Amino acid sequence: MMKTTASLIPAFILSLMTSAALATTGGDNPVVFQKAYPISAEVSASEKVGAVVLDTGFSQASPFAVDSVLVQGEMPEEGLELQLLVEDKFLFFDTSDKFSPAKVKIFPNGRFWARFSLPEATRSPLRLKAINKGVKASHTLIIYEVEAMGSSRTGDGPDVTGTVSPREQAIYMPRELPFRLVRRAEWNAAPPKEAYESHNPARITFHHTAGRKPATVAAAYAEVQFIQDYHMNGKKWNDIGYHFLIDPFGTIFEGRPVGVIGAHVLYKNPNNIGVSILGNYHPPVSDQPEFVSMNSLITVGSWLAQTYSIPSPEFFGHRDLGASSCPGDLLYAYKESLRDAIFLAPIAKAAEELPTITSPALDQLQNWGHNTDFDGR
Repeated sequence: MMKTTASLIPAFILSLMTSAALATTGGDNPVVFQKAYPISAEVSASEKVGAVVLDTGFSQASPFAVDSVLVQGEMPEEGLELQLLVEDKFLFFDTSDKFSPAKVKIFPNGRFWARFSLPEATRSPLRLKAINKGVKASHTLIIYEVEAMGSSRTGDGPDVTGTVSPREQAIYMPRELPFRLVRRAEWNAAPPKEAYESHNPARITFHHTAGRKPATVAAAYAEVQFIQDYHMNGKKWNDIGYHFLIDPFGTIFEGRPVGVIGAHVLYKNPNNIGVSILGNYHPPVSDQPEFVSMNSLITVGSWLAQTYSIPSPEFFGHRDLGASSCPGDLLYAYKESLRDAIFLAPIAKAAEELPTITSPALDQLQNWGHNTDFDGR
């Protein structure tokens, strides 16, 4: 476990964490099924080929025209086939159209994303199935999110590009900081696809990733790499959407440069800094918020507030700004206490020492899209 030299979380937060019984998805356009996310199924290696191992049933109709659908979760092997059905009833007959994903990407850590492209936009109910095509080992299939995408609505974006080169050092965090920051180069971030659009930070929004809560720091590095790839190649954004990500051990990762517009709250990204904690802090998963994670959130928030003169009323949870359960009920319960700590306390030296990262799984991670000539941080 890493050491911190200071703790900014007031006693009343500690009391809340230890004595109170604290009573989704991270995106703004989830496909709404009867079952709550995450949707999971036990997959047996003895299951016959062709068997349906997961069936969501049909979703609610979409409020907007959908032309592509994104799925992300955990699928450790390629022995499953995902199918997307679009409801198309004629009189009393169900003639649903069936589609295979245009792309599926499975990562060494078992995380995956898949993208379905529809030939024409639709508002019809959707249904996701997983078919056994020769599973080699029993495992749990987990669907963290099925997200609807439309030409006029692109997830938590729409993401924007501009004229600011990623080589422009002024958009990044200063080299000298009062806390430990894992820079983009350290977690092997891919460069953006295009130039960024600059902004002046004036608001802080905190999130949860609504996905896997890493069990080790090495797993957190892998999860951050997955999130960037999912954002860039699944959602087709310019870069990872968040400006900062924090793991359960308090590690602070540099995401998109702080001086440019991110992609984390639908239509409310300009001048808005997105900070996301890895994990799912909403029922039914209900991961428990970690003390060190919230301490790091306070650390980053305090630095941002002081550096950019951000006032206390400009601190939000994602759900305050959009139709989302993010950052989850359990994390959102600390919002006011976090606000008080961020805007009243000095900056802590959070995550000053990080464990040495040695992991065979991490070593297998490919440098997706990394350009060795890129000299940005």
